[in-house]
Amino acid sequence: MDSLFGENIPDSPPKKIQGVFNIWKHSNGYSKDKKNKCRDCVHLTYIHGNLKTYYKCNLMGISNSEASDIRLKHGCNLQTQGLNTNR
Repeated sequence: MDSLFGENIPDSPPKKIQGVFNIWKHSNGYSKDKKNKCRDCVHLTYIHGNLKTYYKCNLMGISNSEASDIRLKHGCNLQTQGLNTNR
């Protein structure tokens, strides 16, 4: 690729996945899944904030970071079906 001044601009390398929680999500196949959902997993934990409810996974660890939030429609390879008593 050339710049406006005709100089060659090298392609940038792909970005690495950064952050402990993002690496954990990527390595365990956390994504939107039609069969396995986090809302049915025993590791789901609810944390009630001032005006919101935050959903966390006990396997990933609980923190006050937005990166550790999970979505109920997503799932991972470590999902365990059963009765969730952490709600």
